[in-house]
Amino acid sequence: MKCLASLALLATFCISPAQKEFDAKVEPLMVRLRASVTNFDLMMNQITTQRQAENTYKQYLASLKVIAEDAGMYESNAKDKGTKCRLSMVYFQTMANYLNDFAQVEKIASNLIEKYRDTDALCQPIEESVFVQYLGIDRYKKLEANLLKSKNPEVVASTALTKELLAFADEKGDLNRLRSLSVTYAKTKAGARAKRVYDLRTKFILSRPAPSYEFALSDGKKINLAELKGKITIIHFWGFWCGEEINGYRDLVLKNANLVQVMGINTDPWNVTYTGARIKDRQYWWPNHFAGGLTTTVPMDFGILSYPATIVIDAEGIVRSVPGVGNWRETMDKLLGN
Repeated sequence: MKCLASLALLATFCISPAQKEFDAKVEPLMVRLRASVTNFDLMMNQITTQRQAENTYKQYLASLKVIAEDAGMYESNAKDKGTKCRLSMVYFQTMANYLNDFAQVEKIASNLIEKYRDTDALCQPIEESVFVQYLGIDRYKKLEANLLKSKNPEVVASTALTKELLAFADEKGDLNRLRSLSVTYAKTKAGARAKRVYDLRTKFILSRPAPSYEFALSDGKKINLAELKGKITIIHFWGFWCGEEINGYRDLVLKNANLVQVMGINTDPWNVTYTGARIKDRQYWWPNHFAGGLTTTVPMDFGILSYPATIVIDAEGIVRSVPGVGNWRETMDKLLGN
């Protein structure tokens, strides 16, 4: 099963008194939450005994409890509704990691949406599919109906866009619906994103040459998808939360180094130095574009919500696989003659 992204990178807007409050309260909590989850992941990979595992898990839960308590306290004291909403999201994500009870997590999410469904700050976690990641599709659909009742067109548009992009992730997406969404919500940010995804997806057609699309890689080079020829190219959208699935790409290239190259789009919300160090430690030697989050330009241009996601371009520069259409591994087998 494909994994959905877990932790949101909170966006940076213009500086204002409300923004200063956000910076002072929300971001440090998100840093602590990311650090707790990341450190737990790293430590569990090094554990050799049951006792170590139990102690590590207890420490992890204790750190989450403190973060949740701080988020709740800050939210009750915050004056700006956007800040309150973001702090409530920190609380939700922390408790979703802390609790082992879907019903309780769903109740927290339902109360959050009921309280803040008209708030712009809810748009980003909706589009990053945070609720889906923690609750699953079926439970999220119950919340989706409430989100669509919002009086804020930005929230409604974000919910509608996420619904359609999730359909693409399940290979049930429709470009005509995406175009209609971009027209219906043309005055919203989500509507503009829908148009951008539509414009690129209608150029990215199976069995046709890759369109012109340029981005920078960690090795300093800029690549344009229209110029990729000579080897089969895998464009890999990923994050460290996808775990062992990433190793499949590495093993594939190792076995076919003269025929295949990989270029990653890393969406982890960390700084480049830390992300680069983790990539080196895991021996993912291929160049990456550090997107810095799920709602940044490159992943949003492609409308990626389900991870890992893969584009395959053959040695002649022809598109052979795109996210949400067919199985990229089967495509690779055919291209490699397996």
